[in-house]
Amino acid sequence: MSPQTVSRVVRGQTNVSEVTRLKVELAIDELGYRRTGIARALVTGHTMTLGVLTQGSVAYSRAAYVDAMTSAARRHGYYVAAASVTSTAPEAVCQSIEHLRQQGVDGIVVAVPVYDVDALAQAARGLPAVVFGGSSSEAVPDGFSDGTGHHAVCIDQERIGVLATEHLLGLGHDTVWHVAGPSTWADASGRQAGWAATLAKHGRPEPPVLIGDWSAESGWRLGTLLARMEEVTAIFAASDDMAFGILRALVDRGRRVPEDVSVVGADDVPLAAFAPVALTTVRQSFQDLGTAAIDLLVDMVERPDREHHGVLMEPELVLRSSTAPRHAG
Repeated sequence: MSPQTVSRVVRGQTNVSEVTRLKVELAIDELGYRRTGIARALVTGHTMTLGVLTQGSVAYSRAAYVDAMTSAARRHGYYVAAASVTSTAPEAVCQSIEHLRQQGVDGIVVAVPVYDVDALAQAARGLPAVVFGGSSSEAVPDGFSDGTGHHAVCIDQERIGVLATEHLLGLGHDTVWHVAGPSTWADASGRQAGWAATLAKHGRPEPPVLIGDWSAESGWRLGTLLARMEEVTAIFAASDDMAFGILRALVDRGRRVPEDVSVVGADDVPLAAFAPVALTTVRQSFQDLGTAAIDLLVDMVERPDREHHGVLMEPELVLRSSTAPRHAG
């Protein structure tokens, strides 16, 4: 057989007769032949490896979208080289991108909150890149303003704040208190902006924002303060984990959920449906986010001359038992 014919069989192309295909496959079995990515890289210039940069965390969201990205990459015939950072400082992110570049990745997904777009563009120069970013429908998901060709895949974070706040106001609560995530996270800023804009739209007072760190412990600590305030009847927590801590704090202080206080979280982690008081939350699909990021990146790698566009996904309000009309029961 000619090398071209063998190559067609190995790559699964259809322009080979069935008899020829069977002969080649038999020879492969007898010889113990295995494909090597190194040889393919020499021919195509591609290593068939995608870099994924995440922030070191045991959070459900990270595990969910990394698993989705790994599965999507495998479906496209790519491997994933993962790296993580403990700091979102531009120098730490850029250093990790350079580490992945040295591994010869064909493209990279940056799944950490990035504010310094210029530093990212410089670090990823010449490398197809998809970023988890953008916080609202007004953000431009197609790429960065400097036209570097890097694109964003994001869930509308401001919309999360809007959905949660609209729901609680619609239940008759005078206002909504907010336990936000860290101010260094674009996700937290987006959710807070949506909350504040909705209160302003309805002419409701904006209570002081309490800042947590995404953890249940921080939710419990801040929830203990809120539980002491009788005027607090509705709380929007920027993550489900913080909402779980708030629920515990309210129970510890004798405040009933949802009779005395309604609570809404964000993310819709698996535990939300099975908490002692099933949590009303705003779902964002981390699986869809990870899959969309890889699909876009592979298209950028394999079709560099095509016009590519970022992806903006809509969150969804999921109603459960932790919210009710004010003074219910």
